[in-house]
Amino acid sequence: MITTKSGKSGATKVSLNFYQGVQSAYKTPEALNAEEYASAYRGAAAHAGAVPQAAHDPLLNPWSQVTRTNWMDEIFQAGPITNANLQLSGGSKRGRFSTSFGYHKKEGILRNTDFELFSFRLKSEYDLTDKLRIGQNVYVNHSTSQGVNTSSSYSGAIINAIYMNPAAPVYDEFGHFHGTVPFELSQFAGAYGDTYNPVSLLLRPNIKNPRLNINAIAYAEYDILENLTFKSSFSMDLWSWTDKNFSPRAPEIGRPSNMNFLNQGAGNSSRWIWDQQLNYNKSFHNTRGLILRNDPDPHSGVPNNFSSEYVFSTVSSNERGQILPGVMLENTGWGLYNGWGTFSPTLELYNAFEEGDHRKKATLSEFGDSFTFLGNPRRYYSGNSWTGIQINKYMHPYRFPEEVHLNPNGNYVTTN
Repeated sequence: MITTKSGKSGATKVSLNFYQGVQSAYKTPEALNAEEYASAYRGAAAHAGAVPQAAHDPLLNPWSQVTRTNWMDEIFQAGPITNANLQLSGGSKRGRFSTSFGYHKKEGILRNTDFELFSFRLKSEYDLTDKLRIGQNVYVNHSTSQGVNTSSSYSGAIINAIYMNPAAPVYDEFGHFHGTVPFELSQFAGAYGDTYNPVSLLLRPNIKNPRLNINAIAYAEYDILENLTFKSSFSMDLWSWTDKNFSPRAPEIGRPSNMNFLNQGAGNSSRWIWDQQLNYNKSFHNTRGLILRNDPDPHSGVPNNFSSEYVFSTVSSNERGQILPGVMLENTGWGLYNGWGTFSPTLELYNAFEEGDHRKKATLSEFGDSFTFLGNPRRYYSGNSWTGIQINKYMHPYRFPEEVHLNPNGNYVTTN
């Protein structure tokens, strides 16, 4: 459970946080030049006892020996990141409010990929009497993103950048996407297989997928006795989304297609809850210390730093270790592991901490924060987080070299 912050009585306070940075790919595959590419094919044929194809023969196809494109350089980019958050809070003797406006924009490390998020939060509470309070909490998030297929071993953008002929340029003389060979050398096309121009895979699709979420709660709270409170609340969670993907025809040599494709869908969902609670709150000396001890985890040494506001827990198997740290590891270790999922904290959690609360940095990492990963210093960046935030608390086992706390099987990103 998270107890979010409210405004305090007094003059309105304004807080602005702004961050800009750049993310880029690290240690991308090294591309072969045209001569090395053709030589690799000739070597493979010789090793198999086959006759090398004419397309890779320098005498029969000299065009294939000139490097015109480094396809890795063409598909990757340095993506700028912008994160801004404006907070206002204040109140009077009987009323309090806190509101925030958030903006996050991230260009992907692959061309024509991006993510943009607008968020708004308003929380207020008013004391009608000394015993009766009313309040509300509203969150509005609107996001749009454009991704690309990178997982397919056949039509993925990255794998095609490895397959694609380095002798081919990105565009032909007319400004159209170039294929594996020019049309006048189409007799050699079969030697290069069904390969897509990887830049076309990134730039051709027109993808729109806006998401809107409205989460709101209104409540009334009455103190019946000193430690006995009745609370009635009504909450709703609304979602609306649209997915539209248009891919135009691809006439160039490689894997040509003369058809246009349009995939479109939309949906919405709603959920509401009317909740009645009768709460009795009584503190007993040292009870919390007995129930939630702040001793370090016996396996990883991570301090628990439990408080009355939040508690983390996980259930894992003895055979595969603790699962939760691996799920919270950003993008499965930025591509180092074969993960089964990921978990990103929300902006609401980020905004829930009071200003100056030391637990914020201990619990969360944001863009640009310094940390140690597998024994090496680095700065945090996100490859797939919608909020640009990561749970820092469970990064502890990954600060050490891999052999110290981690499962050697890369298919299970688990810790001891």
